[in-house]
Amino acid sequence: MDFENAIISHSQWRDAFLHYVNNSKGDINIALLEKHLNVNAGLLNKVLAMFGATDVSLNAKFIGDIHNCTLGQWIDDVRELFKTNKDFVTLVKLHNEFHEISSQIIMHIENNEREALLELVRQDSEFHKLSNDIEIEILRIQRLIEAI
Repeated sequence: MDFENAIISHSQWRDAFLHYVNNSKGDINIALLEKHLNVNAGLLNKVLAMFGATDVSLNAKFIGDIHNCTLGQWIDDVRELFKTNKDFVTLVKLHNEFHEISSQIIMHIENNEREALLELVRQDSEFHKLSNDIEIEILRIQRLIEAI
């Protein structure tokens, strides 16, 4: 995956996750995805693939795992190449924090804690800040590589 696709996959994951959060009453399943995402079978499989699964309950543990998304897998693939780059180290830290907050969001859904949930997903929340910062760090790494 290239840098542009890393950003695209992150934003697609974030948007699919937020759509689920905004329409969720608990565990996700194929029927719920079809209803809330209004997708056909081909697109449904693509959306499920963003979460790294084909039949999964989106629980806090699953969402909190940084390897269950395309960006996390890309980070693992390029880790050896960029492990000493300060921007890459920052990207890894931000990505970890992003998944920690995403996991907290799912816990609030599971516990019916609507106010806490809304606090975590409001437009100026840490969730959105981290998401934006992740994209900025990917661009910084890309610029560094292009300058070489």
